[in-house]
Amino acid sequence: MFGLGPFGRWIAHTETATDPVAGMNLLGSDMDELAQIARTVSAEYGVSSPAVISANLTRLLNRRVPVTSLTAGGALGFANLNFADATVLLVRGGRTGELGMLAVRALQHQVRLESFACTTDRVVLTLASGGGRLIDVTAVGVAPGG
Repeated sequence: MFGLGPFGRWIAHTETATDPVAGMNLLGSDMDELAQIARTVSAEYGVSSPAVISANLTRLLNRRVPVTSLTAGGALGFANLNFADATVLLVRGGRTGELGMLAVRALQHQVRLESFACTTDRVVLTLASGGGRLIDVTAVGVAPGG
């Protein structure tokens, strides 16, 4: 997949494993489900290279666009970070429970984008609540708002 690096190549891969011991030791039906999720994510966030994500984050920071909610991201461990201008970032947390805690704070309108760091293969967002850092999440895709 163009511009997404290793993650993009992984989500764009749709070939079903025939041997359950190959790769991740998943059954063919599991691979079919993962492939469908990958196609959905790829269709919604297909042009999300770190440079594209970074450009959107710069705009969000400069305009101080508020975070409005965190919703299910279509796959376990992923979530949609929704902004007031309709921009949606597909993010993943680092530890179990982090995204749930973030969702609660977002519903209470207590989450803001504080900063981000971009390397050649990933973008890490720092989200804050109140007076300090709340959580770091990795952005893996962006759907720009209207």
